[in-house]
Amino acid sequence: AMPRVMLTTDMIVGFPTETEEDFEQTLRFAEKAVFLMIHVFPYSGRRGTPAAAMSGQVPMELRRERAAILSARQAEMRKKLLSEQIEQSPVCEVLFETSKDGYCYGHTDNFIEVRAKSDRPLHATLAKVRLLHTDGNIIDAQLMDKE
Repeated sequence: AMPRVMLTTDMIVGFPTETEEDFEQTLRFAEKAVFLMIHVFPYSGRRGTPAAAMSGQVPMELRRERAAILSARQAEMRKKLLSEQIEQSPVCEVLFETSKDGYCYGHTDNFIEVRAKSDRPLHATLAKVRLLHTDGNIIDAQLMDKE
């Protein structure tokens, strides 16, 4: 229904009783869903909660390892998504929101972050850009002259 939609999510790894197969299933799900961003957290017990008293606590070292694996996988997926955006829609509109150090920052209609050099702030401006390249986190773009 919305082929260009981009989703973000939060994921906790290492919840009590999480097995290696559970974690592998999480990785497969993340790869199938192709999230623009996954905020990954290792489970941390909170005193007084039912989960903190559960048996099958995953060792903190393993929680951190799983969080690092999922974060690395997410970074690969994000870089691929951003590269595909550049290839498939090299010219698009960006709603610019902030400016800093000679760059304006904003988002495409599917929430991909873009920055473009500008000698003036473009806050609350919708501008056409040419997408150039990505570092895996953000897409660098060039402002296009109004036609």
